[in-house]
Amino acid sequence: MRNKYSLIMETTTVVSPDDIQILEETKLPNGHTKVSFKTRLQESDKRNANNRSYSTNICESIVSQLHPKASARNMLMEIDHPMFFSGSQDPNTMKKRASVVEINNCGALCRNISFKDGQILGEVETLSSFKGPDLSNLVSKDKVNIGFSLRALGGVNKAGNGLMEVNTIYPINN
Repeated sequence: MRNKYSLIMETTTVVSPDDIQILEETKLPNGHTKVSFKTRLQESDKRNANNRSYSTNICESIVSQLHPKASARNMLMEIDHPMFFSGSQDPNTMKKRASVVEINNCGALCRNISFKDGQILGEVETLSSFKGPDLSNLVSKDKVNIGFSLRALGGVNKAGNGLMEVNTIYPINN
């Protein structure tokens, strides 16, 4: 079967407060709180809400590509899904938006990423500015369910029953 290449904008399994391990909470001089936590970002070999599945090999590839960015504190995380924006619905414009991290929308950075027991795990630190205080409150005070998204270009194959298997990941260099 021929590969179909498309933009992958994924909502992973939603993480409940029980699946978030708070590592540290810090009170800032302005009264806001920063929080560091560990949680699941993606699962392998499971159908997600967008009917996509990531194999163990693909998850390992994701982690190996993103680990240097996370370790260098260069893996910023936006709040809200980049596909939901007012503007052009042109596919090229949407792909460009998906590949650019807008600093004003950032709420956290991933400072470590690993793969263990079929799960991509992230150690996340909320930012002291931008959307960071909002995310900190959602995680530590409001204890809401949080969803994480993967942004990458990749290849997918139709696997039947509406499932798309991700077979290639090309990182976005930003």
